[in-house]
Amino acid sequence: MWHPKVDLNQIIIRRFRLDDLPQVVRIIDRTLTERYSLEIYHSIYEAWPEGFIVSLIGNKIVGVLASAKNSIYEARILMFSVDTPYQGKGIGSLLLKHFENICREEGIRAIRLEVRISNDSAIKFYERNGFVIINMINSYYSNGESAYIMWKMLE
Repeated sequence: MWHPKVDLNQIIIRRFRLDDLPQVVRIIDRTLTERYSLEIYHSIYEAWPEGFIVSLIGNKIVGVLASAKNSIYEARILMFSVDTPYQGKGIGSLLLKHFENICREEGIRAIRLEVRISNDSAIKFYERNGFVIINMINSYYSNGESAYIMWKMLE
């Protein structure tokens, strides 16, 4: 598999736009196991456009983070992925830090997410970035797999 060199200074992070949808769907379908209708992407975007961001190299989207506001103090990451050849190069960390800054600007104090209990690399990534496992939801995913709920308090 081709592994591109990545200069993190060339990564652009910006708000998702509707014309990004084909690239975003391709990344999500390639890297996550759940399938989402186009309506889901639209509703996430319409509910909180500031919380739907993408990372780009040139004009190519290489990462996506889609979220929702659970309350005025809590955000929830709904979808978060970096395209396979770009994983492990710091792009996900940049995207997450950018998202945390958006949350802070809006007065959000905590971020939560769900992650498959079998997804060791994602769990380790989130732990390295300050998240802790606070609970488990049995049979959360469509295939019956359970999820950990992870949480991070923002300073």
